[in-house]
Amino acid sequence: MWLTQSKDVHMLDTIRLTFQNTTPDALKQRNDGELWTLQTLEDGSLQKQYVIQRLNVTDDGKAYNGTFAISYDYRQNFMNVGVSSLPAMLHGTSFAVLTSDDMKRIAPELQARITPYVDIDINNGVFTRLDNSTLFDMNEAPSRYIGLLDELTRNSQHRMKKTYYQGESVQFRNKQRCIGFYDKYAKNRHNAVEMRFLQTHDVDGKQNALRYEIQNKHGKTVRQLFGKDIHLDDLTTDFFIQRLHRQRINMFNKHFQLAAGDIRTKLEDWYKTYTFMQTKYQRFSMDKALWYIALEKDFVSLDMIEKIMLVSGASRQSIHKRMKQLRELVAHDVEKSTLFHELKEKIEDTIAA
Repeated sequence: MWLTQSKDVHMLDTIRLTFQNTTPDALKQRNDGELWTLQTLEDGSLQKQYVIQRLNVTDDGKAYNGTFAISYDYRQNFMNVGVSSLPAMLHGTSFAVLTSDDMKRIAPELQARITPYVDIDINNGVFTRLDNSTLFDMNEAPSRYIGLLDELTRNSQHRMKKTYYQGESVQFRNKQRCIGFYDKYAKNRHNAVEMRFLQTHDVDGKQNALRYEIQNKHGKTVRQLFGKDIHLDDLTTDFFIQRLHRQRINMFNKHFQLAAGDIRTKLEDWYKTYTFMQTKYQRFSMDKALWYIALEKDFVSLDMIEKIMLVSGASRQSIHKRMKQLRELVAHDVEKSTLFHELKEKIEDTIAA
């Protein structure tokens, strides 16, 4: 299933499962070439050991589109099992979205991959990272939505710092979470595995694929989201699906807002403001900026501006020129509103995990 928004669509990406109180006896020694990588302390004692498998490696071994990893910590006796992309593991591409049947496949697939290395039940692991994400097929290029979301936000807000890459991604980060959007196609355009898959399957909407992702980076963050530890058998429950859906809505509404100003100013007050600015600032750019801000914040209407210019003695030619410019600005704002509400509706309507 590719880039679809049906009610049976689920989306998880990067995950990490942690197994506490795991003894070294659970580790299996390999003799088939798939060896553990060992890390030791200065005294020669074992510190960690790990194995990393690349997913969907090309025949020449140069490209892949994900990893499956197992790591064991000898000092604290815990083991992590991580997958960088569940869709890549199950479908061969990160452009895939997961169905309810796919969610049932995750535990058996992980168990099959871990069994050659560790004697452990995969269902005993607790999620200590869980990327809540979905993939939208948008009406316009992703860069347009990303640019708008950057414009609506500050460089730092809600104790998170923003990173923005021109037309490709906008994200807010701290140590607990990362919330953001990125152009899925642009991010993967140099990945031979992904591009070959898209060409082979002729995936619709690949150019307008917008990824919305919330990285819940730690066990504490996951527990805060769900109110309890999460295991693999939770993935197919309504509780799990609904809680992730609610997080996507809440995080979007918290960080990205397109709200009209609720302050209304009397006509005479704006007339005074206009004449003051006309006298104090002769440069057209300052005057234009003032009215643009007023329109954008919904402090004043186009009709009100035209009346102000008439009573201030402006010529019909200058009024016509100014109103044409301002209508272009308003049209731009209408376009921004359309883009914003298209995205907001998709986030609210798509019940995904």
